[in-house]
Amino acid sequence: MYLRLIIYVYILTLLVGCESLLTKDIKPNVKQEWGQMLKKKMEQMHYPFRIQAKQDRFIGKASKEDWYVKKIGSPKIQIEKKGKQITIYKDRESEVLNEEQLGIVSPRDHLLLMEEVGEIQHKSVHNISWEKKMARQVRVDIDEKKLSQKIKKRFSSDQHTQFFPKLSDQVRVVYHLIYLIDTQTLKQMKIHIQPKNGMKQEIIYSF
Repeated sequence: MYLRLIIYVYILTLLVGCESLLTKDIKPNVKQEWGQMLKKKMEQMHYPFRIQAKQDRFIGKASKEDWYVKKIGSPKIQIEKKGKQITIYKDRESEVLNEEQLGIVSPRDHLLLMEEVGEIQHKSVHNISWEKKMARQVRVDIDEKKLSQKIKKRFSSDQHTQFFPKLSDQVRVVYHLIYLIDTQTLKQMKIHIQPKNGMKQEIIYSF
């Protein structure tokens, strides 16, 4: 009886030990992994990407901090950023804007936003298959108050900031990312934008 008890305790200890090791394999430090993935993508010098917003589709290319996007189909629209200047071409017309007037378009700007004011939802982390490879799906919520403060800081005058009163009560932004586990390569970035009094919008970036 005593020998049985010793054997049982020994087996139980082994099982608990195995379970602990297994848990470590299944639940890695996702926050650290996610941070490394963001850094890798932001440090990438040149890469193409695609954008889908409702029925509109765009192809684009990033080169360091510069980028361009071009609409597929008509009307012909192209947006190009060089330095701090952004130019919009529509058919034969063009207009020059600055970064504040346009908002966030480039993948790098979205990644910076997530890095600064994003919060990983650990309950929404899933392992999936993507292009026959193991991938991780991560949900990142943007802190609404921090987003409001960040946008207001981009504008230097009170005249501009008055257009963003209580922004945190007006819009909710959630990112859904898919990246390969072995190489930490970002494959898709899906953005859900939910205005308080409006329809939810979805924008998908593919890499």
